[in-house]
Amino acid sequence: TFRPQNLCIVGADRGIQQGSLAVQDKAPHALRSGFVDASAGDIAIHVTLLPFAENPELARDFIHGFLSVQFLGQRFDQRAFPDSFVQRLSERSEGNPFNFIQYLEALIDEGIIAVRHGALSVDSAYEDLLSQPAAALHETRLRRFLEKETDDESERQKLQDAFAWVHVFTGLPFELVEVIVPPQLIEIFYRMQSHGLVYTNPVGFSHGQLRDVYTQRIAHPDHLKRVSGQAAQLLDSYYESSGDSSLAPFIHKLAVSGSESILTEKYALAAGMDAYG
Repeated sequence: TFRPQNLCIVGADRGIQQGSLAVQDKAPHALRSGFVDASAGDIAIHVTLLPFAENPELARDFIHGFLSVQFLGQRFDQRAFPDSFVQRLSERSEGNPFNFIQYLEALIDEGIIAVRHGALSVDSAYEDLLSQPAAALHETRLRRFLEKETDDESERQKLQDAFAWVHVFTGLPFELVEVIVPPQLIEIFYRMQSHGLVYTNPVGFSHGQLRDVYTQRIAHPDHLKRVSGQAAQLLDSYYESSGDSSLAPFIHKLAVSGSESILTEKYALAAGMDAYG
């Protein structure tokens, strides 16, 4: 039997969201407590990472590496990034790598960051774009995807439907979704994935902020309700043929959201049993 001599486990937690370190230390995240308990006398080390805004050199390295990949592996002089630009980008992204990348991609799309005459150029217009809150930037990105992918209204509706299906199927294995939704939606899922908007396994938006922007600023409640009901019906058919009881609580949730009273009643007992173990 193989017995490793050394085992290193690395986990990440946020402590208490938006809390200070002092508060986090008083009520540590469950993951942190679990590592300490699991170490059973071995070494457990907690490392606190500084936000980008407090580490400009780290932010500069991050930008440099990201842009080098975006511009086909070219390496640029890091002095091309003005200190004011690095600081503003760090502050606006609030140290969130996802926001950091979203702003960088937007700056590239707008031509504010570009390669000119073999050198990297950062236009002073970056301040205007960075004045946008992250949520507004995410909304613009989602709406641009909907508008640029097609000019046909029926095709645009399919894109809207695809976003709704991603929302209602969040957390399900893609292999399951692939079986029960129309093939044209699967093709759209892959297009959304190529734009960095969604994950396909498990299904879900690539970041919670994108999901929130979609549900709060773009999606219409009646549309989500209709798609939830359709999803409950599709999963019910799959449940009847497969007997996969693990789906019952999920179907119940969708049935409630979609006002499918018959399915809500059908899966109420299963959902209750799941809630109480």
